[in-house]
Amino acid sequence: MSTRNTMRFVTPIFMLLTSSVKTTTAYQTKTPVHKAANRLILILIVFFAMSGNVFAQTATTDDSDDIDNLGWTFGLGIAHFSLDQEAASKESIGDTAFSFDLNASYHFAPRFAVSAGLGFLQLDDNAKFTEQVLVTDIFGSDVETATSEAKGIYYYGELLYIATSASSPVQFKAGVGFGSIAGADRSIENCSDCTEIDIDLAGGPYATASIYRGFSDNKYNIGLSGNQFFSGDIKNTAALWFEYIYQY
Repeated sequence: MSTRNTMRFVTPIFMLLTSSVKTTTAYQTKTPVHKAANRLILILIVFFAMSGNVFAQTATTDDSDDIDNLGWTFGLGIAHFSLDQEAASKESIGDTAFSFDLNASYHFAPRFAVSAGLGFLQLDDNAKFTEQVLVTDIFGSDVETATSEAKGIYYYGELLYIATSASSPVQFKAGVGFGSIAGADRSIENCSDCTEIDIDLAGGPYATASIYRGFSDNKYNIGLSGNQFFSGDIKNTAALWFEYIYQY
């Protein structure tokens, strides 16, 4: 792969990743945690951009240079969601959210993979309520005041193309996917008969792009991904990933 062709592939990836960060800047400046997360993402983007330059210099057009990466990849991730403001306001939640994700990818060909995952979505609840609940444990029972939380499950599937080289630890991935949010509600956790209020958020199809760097003979990856949605109530996402690779 030539330097020019590599840059043609890399440029839209970083446009997608940086657009995900820019659209949430106004919210992130409200708290130090969001500001720190934003800075971390930008630092990692610069790091991977430098790694990508190494990839461009070392990769060749020889097919024998391809990594035989048939097998499975298992990942853990932290994702930031940017939601449609009108939909979020209607459901009395903030227009950003976070999730802790689990992912599995099957590499059925040297440059192609199918991926599926789910995330435990934490929404910013603007309409919390409290209730008196009876808490029972081995020491007895007691009445306490509990506060509601807004949560949901995000799940998705993807078809990915992977650009990689045996002479570089860097991988670029691009593809399409469909994501959806299920079971989102405002409720008190671990309460069997407390109030539950459904939160309706629609998913949709999206384009995805990511960049990863391998470690320990490419048995482990760390990477950044970005998704841009075409419809639904999710605008875009940006995620940090840690992966374990199992090859045949």
